Amino acid sequence: MNPHLTRIKLAILSAVMIFTCKIASSTNNLHPVILVPGSGGNQLEARLTAEYKSSSLLCSRWYPLKKDPDGWFRLWFDPTVLFKPFTKCFNERMTIYYDPDVDDYHNAPGVETRVPYFGSTQGLLYLNPNLKSITSYMEPLVRSLEKVGYVSGSNLFGAPIRKQFQRREARNPSIAQPRRAIRPAIPRPESNFLAQ
Repeated sequence: MNPHLTRIKLAILSAVMIFTCKIASSTNNLHPVILVPGSGGNQLEARLTAEYKSSSLLCSRWYPLKKDPDGWFRLWFDPTVLFKPFTKCFNERMTIYYDPDVDDYHNAPGVETRVPYFGSTQGLLYLNPNLKSITSYMEPLVRSLEKVGYVSGSNLFGAPIRKQFQRREARNPSIAQPRRAIRPAIPRPESNFLAQ
């Protein structure tokens, strides 16, 4: 998709949201808003276990060097994925497999993934908080909503999920957990979902 068109669409969406929110805030009745990012629109972390078998020495468990104390590291967006040798590592770690016996998807063996900051807008602001100037995602929209009275965690929420695990059937365990996690955070049934 053309990046220029994407920016125009985001600007139009932001303007419509600001207009709508200004009308709603004039009545002091801000309904909760839940932001749902598009594919690749939220941060994703991974951890490699002893089961992980890399295809090369470069992709072994030591890469990347920077990990938190529990072994979690940024999988998306990490700028090293733009360089050819590391693109293969990224691909191996992002691959998912379908298991027909349980009718569900799972990560590659030895790879655990998680979406940080579920329920918060923090994981949607930037694809990489260390590179804010070039990886801004929903930051302009969230700041615009905050200007008209929305507060992250109070009436403004984020629902980042790993899109590859989405399935149409509501019974699927891959999407049941995120739905259960959002429900308690919504104080009123008239919440607005904004999805890209």
